Amino acid sequence: MASLTAKLIKVFADIGATGPSGGYLAQFGSAKNGTKTYSSVQSTLQSLTEYEYGIKSALINGAPLAIQEIDALNYLLTSSAAYIQWYGIGRYNAAIEYFSGSFCKDDTLSDKILYISKIDNNINNDPSTSGNWMPYDSKYFFQTSDSNFNISVYELYREHKGTSATDIICPESTAANKGRVLFIWNSGSATKTIKAANSDTINGAATFSLTAGKFVKLISIGTEWQIIGKSE
Repeated sequence: MASLTAKLIKVFADIGATGPSGGYLAQFGSAKNGTKTYSSVQSTLQSLTEYEYGIKSALINGAPLAIQEIDALNYLLTSSAAYIQWYGIGRYNAAIEYFSGSFCKDDTLSDKILYISKIDNNINNDPSTSGNWMPYDSKYFFQTSDSNFNISVYELYREHKGTSATDIICPESTAANKGRVLFIWNSGSATKTIKAANSDTINGAATFSLTAGKFVKLISIGTEWQIIGKSE
């Protein structure tokens, strides 16, 4: 099969109306249950047990499935496909079961961070606070000049090229950051002071001095940052 080209996926039956007059979608299985329920809310359309058992369970005396429920099924499928096309990686949802290596997006934070799951069966664990997730290094290399700077939660490499003696502040070494590695390079002409947020420590100390032209590599162990490599 030849590779597919990107095509815009339009949402089927995306007509907005929820009542029987005009366009409508019906909750799957609601006709079989006696009262056809109209809705355009995905969670409502798939909430009855008939949705889990399939089309046969929603038939009434073997008659064809209600056309409004067929439209609802196609609406669910195409809206899900369009969501992936729009966002690429979905927003975090506490009801979804994630697995080791699964991605999600946290839109509650200003930087729209990507997270990767560290475990299987990862359910109802907020990625911004849970140790079951870690930030995904989607942005790699950053430069800073003459100012104190707080390293963002998604950074991997930070070059500080300024000429003033300023501070570089690491994120907290919380459970959510456990296993995260930071590479910091002082390409400037003055010594920089590396600190950790909220009185966290670096190898048991409050600060680490990074002289001009040197680098240091840190890892979070969940309780502090530890040095795993540095310039001689």
